Amino acid sequence: MPKKTKVNESSSVVKVDKYDTNAVKNAIDDAIIEYFGEDMKLKRNFNISNIQLILGFIGCCCALVAQFYPEPFPDNKTVLYIVCPLYFIISLLLTLVSSFWEKDQIFESRATRSLKPIIVRTDFPLYTDMFTISIEFKDNPEKKIKVVKSITSWFTKKGELQTSELKADVGDIFNKLRK
Repeated sequence: MPKKTKVNESSSVVKVDKYDTNAVKNAIDDAIIEYFGEDMKLKRNFNISNIQLILGFIGCCCALVAQFYPEPFPDNKTVLYIVCPLYFIISLLLTLVSSFWEKDQIFESRATRSLKPIIVRTDFPLYTDMFTISIEFKDNPEKKIKVVKSITSWFTKKGELQTSELKADVGDIFNKLRK
């Protein structure tokens, strides 16, 4: 888990175990989301997350009905025949949304007056130091800028994320897309 250490009032250092690929990916993803959300002032589109939350809530309701229906077991078979398959269908839908719709997407912006919505995707395969960042317009996925770069350019030997360098690289990628 990335640790934020306050250096002074305005900045914080993110330190991770550089051999923990999940912590490294999460730290980089968080810095990229911060860049687009706070530095670029883009509003985030939460539609996929909202759909996942609604499906998860319905699945939990099905599980609650199956568990706490007031009639004893043999009498509640009809209810169980309905809610158990519904629970499995909802679980399948959640898996499909996560695997095929959301994929490796970490940020999706809303449209602004000067910019179409963008989607930011990242990938960090196991056993490699190469990190992939791709930015695309939501309505034109063919126009995509994809950069593969070593994480050693963004982390110190102590495992501290150099957010200024990462944000500069992400800004360069974003500017190439806008041209």
